[in-house]
Amino acid sequence: MNYLKKLTHASGILMLCASAFPANAQQKTNFNINGSLKNMAELPAKVYMYKDRILTDSALISNGHYQFKGQITNVASVTITPKKFAGLGEYDMLNVILDAGEMNLASEGTLRNVVISGTGAQATLDYNEALKLLFKTADSLRAIAATEVFKTDPVLRANTQAAASNLVKPMSDQMVSFLKRKPQSRAAVIMMPVVSSSPFVTPQLADSLLKTLPAATQASLSEHVRAENERKTAAAQEKASLEAKTAIGSKAMEFSQNDTNGKPVSLSSFKGKYVLIDFWASWCGPCRAENPYVVQAYKAYKEKGLEILGVSLDSEKMKQAWIEAIAKDELSWTQVSDLKGFDNAAAVLYGVKAIPQNFLIDPNGVIIAKNLRGEALQQKLAAIFLK
Repeated sequence: MNYLKKLTHASGILMLCASAFPANAQQKTNFNINGSLKNMAELPAKVYMYKDRILTDSALISNGHYQFKGQITNVASVTITPKKFAGLGEYDMLNVILDAGEMNLASEGTLRNVVISGTGAQATLDYNEALKLLFKTADSLRAIAATEVFKTDPVLRANTQAAASNLVKPMSDQMVSFLKRKPQSRAAVIMMPVVSSSPFVTPQLADSLLKTLPAATQASLSEHVRAENERKTAAAQEKASLEAKTAIGSKAMEFSQNDTNGKPVSLSSFKGKYVLIDFWASWCGPCRAENPYVVQAYKAYKEKGLEILGVSLDSEKMKQAWIEAIAKDELSWTQVSDLKGFDNAAAVLYGVKAIPQNFLIDPNGVIIAKNLRGEALQQKLAAIFLK
């Protein structure tokens, strides 16, 4: 997928996630969206409204104006686009929170360059206020991704992609801060499910935030927050169990997968040597940026007894890309994969949720280090082989 489409405007991600929870039955109220489009390079014939990535309505554009009308039982997040939805990576889309009353959307140049007003606009204005710093960062990353140097500089691509992947924490931090300041905001109905689902918000914090919201909002969200808290508790227990299994000093767990020629290779076949199990993928920018360090380490210490077992989290449809990446990055060690992406059996066994990630195994099959990146890998191997 094109990188620009991966770098999604953050509000779209959050609003689509937030809109998925079920609201309690309430009396229906009317909403009315009046939109205007000025100075666009190409005026579309229609605009489309999506909720949960499902097309719910469309409106003809007449003399630069469009209108959506309907009823809602609670506030709801929707996306308005000037063409059939191509996915979250679509840049010119407008995310708003439907609420009772009238909302005026005056767009100029692009749909998302908009001035929002009206009796039904406050929830959207609050939402935009809460995340304005995040949106600024996301737009800066987009600007970098649109440059010519971005196309030719793999380090810049990797760093930009990593920065985009790290937007989840500031998203939840800024929402938490807003909810503490304005718990009465109607936008809380959209924000609270996202906050409670965030890996950076503890169940205790989610519970305390929920208690500050209006009674009706608490009632509609309490079941969602409870379920998320239970999920997080279970995930934390599972993580602790996996970390214990892969702790330094633990015996490395056996696995076997096919190499690029379909020949099975087992971890135990490297017994008696130092082995770096390297989890990566052809599509992973940070992995590809890390590969030169791994190549350097292998060249320096392969004659002294270092083996590397690369485990790819590529999928079946990415098999050719995996093989091409091995050749392009000059990865001359053994490479295996079951081509199941993040469901890779070895990755699941070792609790790998993000890549790049690695584990260094000694000749006795014991884990002696993990997550060695850049110079840290060189230093650890030098301490072993040059002592």
